[in-house]
Amino acid sequence: MNYDVVVVGSGGAALAAAVSAAVGGAKVAVLERAPVFGGTTAISGAGMWLPLNPVGRAMGYEDSPQEVREYLGQLAVGRTADRLLDVFVAEAPNAYEFLDSETSIEFEATTNPDYQMGLQGAKPGGRSIWPSIFDGRRLGELLPLVRDTPHPGGMPPVLMKELADSNWGLGDDGDAWAVLADERRRDGALGKGRALIGALLEACANRDVALIPSTRVVKLQVGPAGNVVGVEALHDGAVVDFGAAEGVVLASGGFEWNDTMWRELVGVPLDGPLSPPGNDGDALRMSMQVGARVGNLNEIWWMPGIAVPRETYDGRRRFRMGAAGKSLPGAIVVNAAGRRFANESMNYNDFGKYMVQFDPQTYSFPNYPCFVVLDNMHRRRYPPIAYDADWFRESSGWLVEAPTIEKLAEKLGIDAHGLHEQVGMFNADAQGGVDSAFARGSLAYDSSTKFGDRSLKNPNLRPLTEPPFYGYRLRVTCLGTKGGPVINDRSQVVDYDDRPVQGLYAAGNAASAVFGTAYPGGGATIGAGVTFGYIAGRAVTGRVAEPALGGG
Repeated sequence: MNYDVVVVGSGGAALAAAVSAAVGGAKVAVLERAPVFGGTTAISGAGMWLPLNPVGRAMGYEDSPQEVREYLGQLAVGRTADRLLDVFVAEAPNAYEFLDSETSIEFEATTNPDYQMGLQGAKPGGRSIWPSIFDGRRLGELLPLVRDTPHPGGMPPVLMKELADSNWGLGDDGDAWAVLADERRRDGALGKGRALIGALLEACANRDVALIPSTRVVKLQVGPAGNVVGVEALHDGAVVDFGAAEGVVLASGGFEWNDTMWRELVGVPLDGPLSPPGNDGDALRMSMQVGARVGNLNEIWWMPGIAVPRETYDGRRRFRMGAAGKSLPGAIVVNAAGRRFANESMNYNDFGKYMVQFDPQTYSFPNYPCFVVLDNMHRRRYPPIAYDADWFRESSGWLVEAPTIEKLAEKLGIDAHGLHEQVGMFNADAQGGVDSAFARGSLAYDSSTKFGDRSLKNPNLRPLTEPPFYGYRLRVTCLGTKGGPVINDRSQVVDYDDRPVQGLYAAGNAASAVFGTAYPGGGATIGAGVTFGYIAGRAVTGRVAEPALGGG
């Protein structure tokens, strides 16, 4: 089968590349390993960190290319080429305009702040946007091929504003969004990640992109001149060649499901990924075989998680996001010694780094395992599992109850004396509205998101005083890996001499992360993936030689 462009994968980065290439007149094929389309994007919130977008501007958030670039420069700590950051700043607003013009999706912005508000150039909102509701009936026969979110607790088809208006499911308002979500599901509405994927699939269909599921790419084909000219794939039990006259775009996700790669490249504990099974590092392996330079192999998009017994997804153990419960008042996170080790209300990605921190003195990971400890008032008011109004009905087996802090420590395997002492110190601080150890609640990010309770004077702090007490294991989970082939400002994969591997492009988690070790704000993963997918689609069809810098 011969095409101009072959895109490997079908998440946000992949489909953005496919639509972008098709807009340029290319005959495009999307090859997806799974029987459904959407990848990790489909089960995500599909937030996109796209600075300088008009939605944020309409909400009154002032921004400039200089401020975005200053912020990113501090976050990248030299792990990313300056030119790549420059191009992201310039092209992110163009990627938004591309989605706005080439798909039927609409977007909303929220007051979600950047994740490092203490750095110059950070903004309190407007840079992160989310897809609106998409009518899945527009897809016709394609609708069943959109990857579904696991249920219960999957991403609901509700707007971020609607969640915010219902106080993010906290307190007495917790069921409002759930009722709305169920009504919309019955009407075929897609929300969040499924909405974005649905709109991109519709755009692909409108541009005659070949959408081919259940097809795992196993090898890149290289021509006599050393350029990538196609792929070999497994389809229906046979090896099929797919020619790509203009190029191949790798956008098939990371390697978080590959135990060997994780052990040898990352080398820290992992309970399991939050992404759908199947991200086994195919893009990384194939790109290295053709001489690609690789980077950020030990960097991860972290997200603390919860394991509910007997829950599976695609036949593998399922984990759920667990960032909310640890961050809300009346709860702390401790290690097995009973000690806190970080600000529980900090952003989930950086908290994950603390969970797997290595101690060279003891040659151990002192914060693995770790536990969330909470009191009865917290349990009554807040759901520790995101987007699951009925979490308490299925808590048997993972939520442990005890009449005292000491008894809870014994049940969880925590040092009882250490936990008793830690809770005492924390309660004394929290009673006065401060956290002398980690400044929890005093930082701009902590209290300005859904992980704080707006009904309290300090949205993040309250003593643990009301028995019985509860606890559960906070799992080391991730949204994906950040390592892969290094790309240039045209999304071309480069070798160790910084020369493009002709005919090979990459975007999303299949590529070395553009932001290096950092997570700039909500939706940074998909925002960068879609932007460089859009660039790849333009570059592979020859519509851009040098992305214009300046942006805004």
